[in-house]
Amino acid sequence: MNNIYDKTDMRYRYQNDAKFKSLVDSMEAFIQHADFTPSEVREASMLASIHYEMSMPRKMYIPTVRLETALDEFHQVVEEELAKEQP
Repeated sequence: MNNIYDKTDMRYRYQNDAKFKSLVDSMEAFIQHADFTPSEVREASMLASIHYEMSMPRKMYIPTVRLETALDEFHQVVEEELAKEQP
């Protein structure tokens, strides 16, 4: 089974990435000094991520006619292949 949540990778990064270590240490200090609970730190982290994502403008992607044509052809081939497989 492929585990996306890899603790060893986080530990490696903590040991080898000074900025990441500083972030983790700061968050841990908030917990240790009873300023926030671990759940509150997780919630704050998620909210910060959401605020960041919402503040970043998204580039609108408009496909070219050539791409639209290629996708239409691809979908047609897929539909034909699927039709062959059905009894």
